[in-house]
Amino acid sequence: IIVSAVVFGGKPREVLELCIKGRHQLVACAAIVAETEAVLTRPKFGFPVEAVRMITAELLQIAELAETKRIPAVIADDPDDDVVLACAVNGKADAIISGDRHVKAIGSHRKIPIYDAAGFLARVE
Repeated sequence: IIVSAVVFGGKPREVLELCIKGRHQLVACAAIVAETEAVLTRPKFGFPVEAVRMITAELLQIAELAETKRIPAVIADDPDDDVVLACAVNGKADAIISGDRHVKAIGSHRKIPIYDAAGFLARVE
């Protein structure tokens, strides 16, 4: 959602704006921040490294950083996505917002509902 918010705008950007404005708390972890930075520096997006560093710095300003203690494997099709679930559990998140199909496919994790950006916005409006 963070990458989509920065690159494409739309509903993901609306979700990020709610966090920037303090209406909702963004919970992230070091691994998610690092992944966001890695994705945004891909040549296909064309962001200068300095701009990506600024985005990352701003993300760290608004996010509550959670530990990423290991949790049992959940997403067999893409185990790297388990970090999103671990971040939500360890950060005591009320919701997981993701555009990733593997994450969305499980619907919820440990009673934490999973929404895409539009679903989350519909829930909070």
